[in-house]
Amino acid sequence: MSENRENKDTLMPINETAVHSILATGGGYSQLRGFSAGVDMHCVSNKTFLKHMKNVSEAIDDAALQSMLDAAEEEKAIAIRDGKLDSDGVPMCIVVADGEWCRCSYKTNYDSLSGVTNLVSMLTGDGDSCVHRKLFETMPYGPNLMVEKVECMNPVLRNY
Repeated sequence: MSENRENKDTLMPINETAVHSILATGGGYSQLRGFSAGVDMHCVSNKTFLKHMKNVSEAIDDAALQSMLDAAEEEKAIAIRDGKLDSDGVPMCIVVADGEWCRCSYKTNYDSLSGVTNLVSMLTGDGDSCVHRKLFETMPYGPNLMVEKVECMNPVLRNY
């Protein structure tokens, strides 16, 4: 099937693909071993898993960084187009941020290897989010521009 693909240079080797798939579902080496046993497939060693995990993680980091840089340039262009500049001419963008990390314990101390953060143009939080506190402490836009928190309705209603 891979012979029918147009660009073979973009295909990942099978072991890296397996490691990527396991990481994407929040698993690790033991989950890969269990899956491999379930499909009667040889499993890579832990050392090889770690090597592939490093390669996959670097590729994901590079792709995520490029995506964020592209989005930042687009937001900057929109702010300039709309005339949303501060007194120094710096484009002002509204940022929406929220995140989560899987901690389903089921009587064990389990932390997923993957989490998620969403950034979309205006800061919101879910009542128990630490995003606003960290932004307030670090003052990423300087002391003259404070980050404003806008509560989401669902968590507010749920907490009520």
